Amino acid sequence: NCRFAILSTGRFMATDLHRAGGVVVPMDPALPEADMHTILHYSGANMIFHDAEYIDRFENLKDVQSITMNAGLMEDVPGLSAVLRRGRMSGVNLPSTYDTGKPAVISYTSGTTGLAKGVVHSQDSILSDLRQCINFINLATARSSTRAREVGMRKVLGARRLDLIAYFLGESVFLSLIAVGFAVLFW
Repeated sequence: NCRFAILSTGRFMATDLHRAGGVVVPMDPALPEADMHTILHYSGANMIFHDAEYIDRFENLKDVQSITMNAGLMEDVPGLSAVLRRGRMSGVNLPSTYDTGKPAVISYTSGTTGLAKGVVHSQDSILSDLRQCINFINLATARSSTRAREVGMRKVLGARRLDLIAYFLGESVFLSLIAVGFAVLFW
């Protein structure tokens, strides 16, 4: 199982790399060099794809293959086009036993200690987050006509703009406190 670190300001083929059997580890170009080496070590990345401007950061790596991309495009990397092609083709007919719970992306964040911490995302978790975003948008859209009617009625009854803002912010805070109460209660 390959893990690919990516350090690029351009676009990259993370989906194709994952479909080809890899785990993608995106890295921020603004990270200090020591943090990048730590991320490469703890993520178990076998290869790092980077733009030409970052070549000096990875000259001393022993266990990780450093591959320079042209303008962030992985298709230009010699020998990689076959991997990308295999990844694109496998995405059309994924086998029924394909494990959607396996790692897809490992994201690193500094957290509160200043040290890089990895968060592993599977395809299932990414799709779940996407579904939740879509559900939120659907619910917000469904409530918009009711809210528009409510705002109109409040304006007719003499509410000013600041009154409406205070009302909706107060309602949001109240509902958030109720949600926190339920979270603490059922935790």
